[in-house]
Amino acid sequence: MIDFILLGLRDLPLKQEYRSDRDDVVSEFFIPCLANSIQYDRTIEFISVKSLSTLTFGLENIQDHHAKIRLVSGHRFTTSDLNSIVKLFDQHTLEDLTVELI
Repeated sequence: MIDFILLGLRDLPLKQEYRSDRDDVVSEFFIPCLANSIQYDRTIEFISVKSLSTLTFGLENIQDHHAKIRLVSGHRFTTSDLNSIVKLFDQHTLEDLTVELI
C-alpha cells in the first residue's frame, strides 16, 4: 500500500485526462483522490461488489481523516453481495465506519 499524506486535491500530480485503455485509472487517479478527500459522494444506478472493493484501497487512508463516503444506488443487493461487502472491510475498519443500508 502506498502511504499518502493528506494533500489538497489541487496539490496532487494529476493528469488532465485519463483513458482506461492506456492509464491505470484506479491507482493513478481514483485511489490518490479518495485517500486525500474528506468527502466522497456518488449516485449510481448499478454498483458491483468488485467496484465497491476499489473503495477499500482508499478507506485505510481516509479513515484517519474522518472522511465521509456516501453512495446512493438503486441496485438491489443479494444477501451474498452484502456478505461479500462486509468481508471487504476488516474488523478495525468496521469499528470506525458508520454503515447505513436503507
